[in-house]
Amino acid sequence: EKFLELTKLKHQIAELLKGVNPNKYDFVQSRANKIQELIVKSHVPDEIKEEIIEFYDSLDVSTHNVDKLDFNKDDSKNLEHSDNSDLIDSNKEIFVAVRTSAVCYLASRVHINFFNIIGKEKLISAVKLCWASLFTAKAVYHYIEHDIKEISMAVLVQRMLIPSVSGRIDTISNKSKKEMVVEACLGLGEAISSGLVLPDRYLINKDSLEITKYRVNNQSVKLICDPDSEKTIRMGVSNENADK
Repeated sequence: EKFLELTKLKHQIAELLKGVNPNKYDFVQSRANKIQELIVKSHVPDEIKEEIIEFYDSLDVSTHNVDKLDFNKDDSKNLEHSDNSDLIDSNKEIFVAVRTSAVCYLASRVHINFFNIIGKEKLISAVKLCWASLFTAKAVYHYIEHDIKEISMAVLVQRMLIPSVSGRIDTISNKSKKEMVVEACLGLGEAISSGLVLPDRYLINKDSLEITKYRVNNQSVKLICDPDSEKTIRMGVSNENADK
């Protein structure tokens, strides 16, 4: 929202959305493309860019950067002796994931997420592309169809990990508000959201935190981050581990 205001794109986007018929999908797609192009081609104001870069630098928890962070002495000592083995180790800059979190939830994969982003310029570009994905054709259709006026998005920047397993949680199941649902997969959680694997599924009672029902599915592949290629790669899983 701040980006749209400082770049004066807010009014232009409102004009492009005005009078759009959601039933004319080609027209919706055309307007969505124009809005995304406006965002991608716009320069990120220095005020916002500096905030992003400052946060990116704060994610470097190597001991030589501890003194730069806002910790008290006890925190710094604990950090120096902490085990950061789950973080991606690289002689380059920090690897991060850049994720979208729109105020209005539409459906999975309507907005874009990035993994294995390294370096300040690539981070700025990824954040801008996330903002642009707020206006995909599917999203624009939803805004117009449901007369949604206030459209905004947070972009999360998180240091990449090397997870053996990942998961996601829905705090309310489709059947009961007293249950939550946990889905899990091997490797990166993108395997779940991309539909690459059928995740293990657990129903958990919110009061007792007991697992009331679960299903373990065969997962013959997983996604991992490869620091050398700076890409997410697919790996096969042995039969022994696929059913765990």
